[in-house]
Amino acid sequence: MDLQTTITGKKLGGYAAVYGQRADIGGYYLESLAPTAFRSVLASNPDVRGLLNHDPNMLLARTRNGSLKLSSDSHGLQFELDIPDTTLGNDVRTMVDSGLITGCSFGFIAGEQDWSTHEGRDLRTHTSVASLLDVSVVTYPAYQGTSVSLRSKPTIPADSIDRRTQLIRARARVHLL
Repeated sequence: MDLQTTITGKKLGGYAAVYGQRADIGGYYLESLAPTAFRSVLASNPDVRGLLNHDPNMLLARTRNGSLKLSSDSHGLQFELDIPDTTLGNDVRTMVDSGLITGCSFGFIAGEQDWSTHEGRDLRTHTSVASLLDVSVVTYPAYQGTSVSLRSKPTIPADSIDRRTQLIRARARVHLL
């Protein structure tokens, strides 16, 4: 199965999340997604944005207007978006087409999860995502071993939260209001 983010005409597609792979979340713990992770959230027909690097100012598509389509298969969370005829859309198309951007990610609020140990480290496996905020083409995916990746908002001690994590949490709170 080809996992590359692909461009066909005016469509950009790939996997924003991959099941069963492990990502090192900033040295705090490992993280993984179960094949059930998106089942209930996708059934709720969420209004998800397609973004560049999780930046809400870099909007590419949206499920509400049909320019972003999401589905889950045995491999992961698959997306297809219509590339807008904008400067941003043209820039993203060029960067993906030239191989400058090769990864994907997603922004979410954690739901149900299981904790276990893998090679002496804590492993957090998301079995159900409470809210799906965005799917993004990204410069720095969390999963370095694949061409498409996932990124999560880790639950870490408040004194260890960096500015990026604070921003993600603030955006999530705004989306829920």
